[in-house]
Amino acid sequence: MPSKIIAHIIFSNVIKFIESNNLLNVNQHGFMKGRSCETQLLEFVHNIHSNLEHRKQVDAIFLDFAKAFDRVPHSRLLTRLTEIYKIRIPLIQYEPRNNTRNLLYYVRYPIHRRQITQSHLDLT
Repeated sequence: MPSKIIAHIIFSNVIKFIESNNLLNVNQHGFMKGRSCETQLLEFVHNIHSNLEHRKQVDAIFLDFAKAFDRVPHSRLLTRLTEIYKIRIPLIQYEPRNNTRNLLYYVRYPIHRRQITQSHLDLT
């Protein structure tokens, strides 16, 4: 228990120092007060819709350092992204490719580009 208290004190002081010296980008979400993964996602979706309304190109790069994306069913995740967040443009369609167990094939980019992505899930 004392270690949790000490960790909290250290964390609070580090965050206070970082905030008072403006050491983080204003777009940092997650562990910042008043910001979360949800606020980051809302800002991201807003920026996508805003740029699409102004007929600007929209590109996104997703980095997954913890490999969390490999731990969820890809088809269900992609379906939920389109259903819950109401992204109506044809961004991604999930298809298993040629009966291969560990390849995911994403199609229907705006200009019908294709991308093959390695997955560590057993898709059979």
